[in-house]
Amino acid sequence: MSRDEVTAFSYRCRVAERRVVKVMWDYEAFPHWVTAGRLGLASSRGVPVSDDLTRQLQAWSDELTSLMWGPNGPDARGWEGPDPDDLAAVNARGRALAILVRGELDDSWDVTYFDEGLGEAVQVSSNREPVRRRHHR
Repeated sequence: MSRDEVTAFSYRCRVAERRVVKVMWDYEAFPHWVTAGRLGLASSRGVPVSDDLTRQLQAWSDELTSLMWGPNGPDARGWEGPDPDDLAAVNARGRALAILVRGELDDSWDVTYFDEGLGEAVQVSSNREPVRRRHHR
């Protein structure tokens, strides 16, 4: 293998190791989605977070399903959607849970959160302190 081939192979391996999980509501679905590597809906086994956080995520997703669908389902005649204040409160809880997901995963994962208020995915930053290097370099 040439030097260029080794460099390209090494780059592909590093890229393949990067995993992205999106914390996102979707009716009657798990609340996290893997968007790099093995794509699609991810069960709690696909994203290594604690059982407690998995339960919290599912409870949040169930609450948002009830809120979004309203009393008679998503296609009920006359349903104009959830109360904006209620949606904002549940959305804020989802964002807080996404931060907890980020905190439980190692740095080989990127975490995004689909913000229902913005209508788009946002990056969830790591709150980890930078590692202090020896000799203050």
